[in-house]
Amino acid sequence: MNSKQLYKVAIATYFISLIFPVWIVKGNNPIYGLEALLIGWLAVLMLDPRWFCNLALIYSTNCVFKKFNKIQLKRTFILAAVGATVILGPFHGGLSLGSFDLFEGKGLALGGYLWVISLWLFAFSAKIKSTEIENKKDF
Repeated sequence: MNSKQLYKVAIATYFISLIFPVWIVKGNNPIYGLEALLIGWLAVLMLDPRWFCNLALIYSTNCVFKKFNKIQLKRTFILAAVGATVILGPFHGGLSLGSFDLFEGKGLALGGYLWVISLWLFAFSAKIKSTEIENKKDF
């Protein structure tokens, strides 16, 4: 599979994650991916860097389709690793929005796992692009 094909799989996984619940909060209320993306900036106010992991999409796009950059490749892997920390479990206490206590949750739902997988697919598509460039130089 080449870098562009894997990137297409990553982008599809990312957008699919937006339509599924990503987080289950107190009372079995789901937060869907699109909601999390739109209100994620609130997590920035709470000093939670994981919302910035969505930038992996931009960095990998630049690596795969535009001028390849090793710094962006490293950033993509760092963001994927930071994003994967969401699997470690729910946080407790913090922001409350009406019936949703965002950080008092029961954990990830399907969309959350798909989001983490998409981050790693973005990172690997950028890595494959670097390998493709190195192979072209060898010829």
